[in-house]
Amino acid sequence: MTENMIVENGIGPIDNINEIHSRMSALSAREFEVLRLVTTGMTNYNIGMKLGISARTAREHIARIMLKLRVGSRVEIAVIATKWDLFRLVRRSQSSDSDQPSHRGAGWQ
Repeated sequence: MTENMIVENGIGPIDNINEIHSRMSALSAREFEVLRLVTTGMTNYNIGMKLGISARTAREHIARIMLKLRVGSRVEIAVIATKWDLFRLVRRSQSSDSDQPSHRGAGWQ
């Protein structure tokens, strides 16, 4: 059921999600911070200002993120991060749904 829900939500095949999980797990805490700021569209300069590092250091973090995620652009970083977030939301909703009674018979969709 988890696998079907993941594919139905447009996140991708389960093997792809496992690969994304593996790659995201390889990021350091600082790289994860930088990744989050990249996904908001921040420039290297703005990332540096936000984190108290130079734009060059931000650029180096982004280069390492690209290597670890095996992507070639900031846009691809954002796509991977979005898929990761969607996967986590689906998993979280499934685990909370299993803890609560089903509402399907009461008109819930």
